Amino acid sequence: MAKRHQGARTLGRAGCWHDDGVSRREPEAISEGLVELVESLDPNPAYVAGARWDVLHANRSAHVLFADFDGRRGHERNMLWYYLADPAARSLYVDWEAEAIAQLGHFREDYEKWPGDPRFDDLLERIFAVTPAARTWWEERRGVNLPRNGVKQIRLADGRTVTLRQLVMSTVDDPEIQVVCYFADLDDDGDLDGEFDVEDLLD
Repeated sequence: MAKRHQGARTLGRAGCWHDDGVSRREPEAISEGLVELVESLDPNPAYVAGARWDVLHANRSAHVLFADFDGRRGHERNMLWYYLADPAARSLYVDWEAEAIAQLGHFREDYEKWPGDPRFDDLLERIFAVTPAARTWWEERRGVNLPRNGVKQIRLADGRTVTLRQLVMSTVDDPEIQVVCYFADLDDDGDLDGEFDVEDLLD
């Protein structure tokens, strides 16, 4: 089982403490406003993730870039699962291992806010079973303290590489709910460094 960092007992607004001393995230829901925001960002890929990184909503471009989350259930409708256990992620990211380690480090920050929540541990164990190296990265605390926002190099289906800038935002009413979006990066002259459009993914 994944080892938890002792002493981290920060409780999110939508969580509660149970008699056994375990904090568990209550069922998550998002507002129509967040759904409209994510949809308005299309063709830039964007999605809403919960405390455990379950995908609560994604726009068309995110479905094309990552996965058809509407057709997934349980742990497979989750971004950490996608990054570390879905073969598609290995093809999408030019440096998949570096991306996987970074995302695992980011996930640890959210994991430690919910000490003892079995859903988090269950997700990690499922991932470790598929990607054994992830257990080593986790035990070595790889990827911690890296910035969440930054540039990503992705590989399109036709072999071209595109530079995207990831932006992660938290909501005010519930900071555990995050909006993650991707935009074409700019080069030194302020021009698009390789135009990105959802149609590129469909070719």
